[in-house]
Amino acid sequence: MKFLCCVIASQVLLSVSKGVRVVLVHGLAGFGPEELGPIDYWNDNEQYFIDRGIDVFESTVGPVSSNWDRACELYAQIKGTVVDYGKAHSERHGHKRFGRNFTGKGYAPDWDENNKLHFVGHSMGGQTIRELERLIQEGDAAELAATGDDTSPLFKKQGNWIKSMSTLSTPHDGTPLVKILGDGMVALIKAMIIGFAGISSGSDLEDFYDLDLDQWDLGRHSGEKFFDYLSRVLSSPIWKDNIDFANYDLTIEGSIAAQQKGQHAYPGTHYAGYATEQTEKVIFTSFQIPSLKMSLPMQPFGTMLGSILNSDKDLRENDGLVPLEASKCPQAGYSGVSCTEFTSQDHKWEAGKWHWEKVSKDHMQVIGFTIFQKPDQVYERIANRIVSIEPTLRRRLKSLRGN
Repeated sequence: MKFLCCVIASQVLLSVSKGVRVVLVHGLAGFGPEELGPIDYWNDNEQYFIDRGIDVFESTVGPVSSNWDRACELYAQIKGTVVDYGKAHSERHGHKRFGRNFTGKGYAPDWDENNKLHFVGHSMGGQTIRELERLIQEGDAAELAATGDDTSPLFKKQGNWIKSMSTLSTPHDGTPLVKILGDGMVALIKAMIIGFAGISSGSDLEDFYDLDLDQWDLGRHSGEKFFDYLSRVLSSPIWKDNIDFANYDLTIEGSIAAQQKGQHAYPGTHYAGYATEQTEKVIFTSFQIPSLKMSLPMQPFGTMLGSILNSDKDLRENDGLVPLEASKCPQAGYSGVSCTEFTSQDHKWEAGKWHWEKVSKDHMQVIGFTIFQKPDQVYERIANRIVSIEPTLRRRLKSLRGN
């Protein structure tokens, strides 16, 4: 009887909250559903949203593409259109204007200012969401000048379509690690991809994984072995001095340049940055070293970040890849802005300003890639905060729970 009641309650919730939808956006070297067989990038943390009657869409964007290109891909997947990277942008950077066709496959074709969506992004996924919001809010004058009536709606200044964005481990202000590693950044990206791939079986890898670089004519060839494909892509000259790629967008300079194109926060959107760290201060110094809880693959990078010398904000406390300070909210490209720390679970989530919360996990543990620790319940808090700004869903949940 108890099981039947739960099923009925779940069905009622889903029918009532049909308009409450969240889009998940993966980070650098990430992957979407079924790209690595049974392996889930989000490690079933999406269940926290589903349990509250929130519908979830796991997007798939270019794992190493720029935030502009990823935002265009994300828009097309949601609206159900052909990916349009923009004529002006594509000609400026030397790649194709059009990408994959999602016509008839859109997650939310009705997405607009009257049917807003919530977004959750891990790592670079948070940057991608911010770029998507900037384009929707402000459009792009260069694209309008280049194509006039033929311009994608994405570049036509649509307004406020995003109800909330929650970012996890996102390098809003970039990460010094890109410059520290130099050419080794490409090796790190390769290692991350292989690391994800190692979780899955070889057959899954051969059948599914793709770096989604068709716009650069670097799509995977029919019958091409995965590691041959990966080597071909990562040895391509497009990585060198290319500002339309992930490795530039993740730098401090690239992040500041992106911030200066748009506003710090837009009215009507709720913002939350979940800033991760897993280092400890070295006694009698200002340096940080990885804690024993940090994943072994993250520790060398955590040590590098923990020992850098900063002339401005202290960026040593980190999660293995991104400084804690850089993942609170976008700040470096603006003057006089700040982030408001969530002081309690009941802290009001105000629109039009950034809030942040510290999460004691490393860069990969926060999405569930952990062996010795229980995943942090950060997704439960994100889901609860989404419920708190959705009055209809909140009332229905209270009714079903009898309080």
